[in-house]
Amino acid sequence: MRDREVALTDGTTIWLLGGRDPGKASRTSVIQIDPTSGKSTPAGDLAVGVHDAAGARLGGRLIVFGGGNSSTVATVQAFTAESGGLVLGKLPQARSDLAALTVGDHAYVLGGFDGAAFTPTVIQTTDGTSFTTLSSLPVPVRYPAMAALDGKLYVFGGGRSGTSEAAAGDSAAIQEIDIATGQARVLAQLPHTLSHATAVTVGGQVFVLGGRLDGRVSPQVWRFDTRAATLVPAGTLPVAVSDSAAVVVHDVVYLLGGESAADEPVASVAILRLG
Repeated sequence: MRDREVALTDGTTIWLLGGRDPGKASRTSVIQIDPTSGKSTPAGDLAVGVHDAAGARLGGRLIVFGGGNSSTVATVQAFTAESGGLVLGKLPQARSDLAALTVGDHAYVLGGFDGAAFTPTVIQTTDGTSFTTLSSLPVPVRYPAMAALDGKLYVFGGGRSGTSEAAAGDSAAIQEIDIATGQARVLAQLPHTLSHATAVTVGGQVFVLGGRLDGRVSPQVWRFDTRAATLVPAGTLPVAVSDSAAVVVHDVVYLLGGESAADEPVASVAILRLG
């Protein structure tokens, strides 16, 4: 079992990288999953054990950005099945509880916490070693849900408290960043606060899965209505879960691990066909 891990895919294989074990210690282990058979096998180890990190696939490599260990780190790691884990370099500043994704040949990294303050900058990279600033979040958050659609990055909710588990400061904001111009704005406010959720883009639509809705772990699946700039109900998960990782393989969503309403790691993989 693990939670707060990074999940990445090349379209045929799923990798789970890092995360926490049931004792809430950071893992180095990388697990490879065949989505066709469901078989999972050990694939190696990261150079540094982390949880609450973010990941993206760049140039055929799996890249893990930042995360937490005994403290928040700035480490950028790469992993390949052939060479295992190695340290590529560092983020411009330490950050954990962040989000990342790949659009084209760029990875975009945003949100998070450096151990003392929020990190509002939205940065981009093509290689995981050099970074430039694209924008800044109008509402800095940690544990946001992030997805991309039609040249825009969308950020849903997130935590606004210096205490990671405190719900009192959670955000209800939907934020939008234009990739071409770097323009960022608060697009709308949700009727409820949301944090620790997971977002995916499937079939030209964005879905937000689980998370903490008004501070309580939720099984809800939402679809992002771009015209109304809000989330609309689109189903429910088999169990309420937060802090999951998700990948999309052939328009099928694999929601992996996470935390239950009892604050326990979840071992299951939910397979969702959305749209």
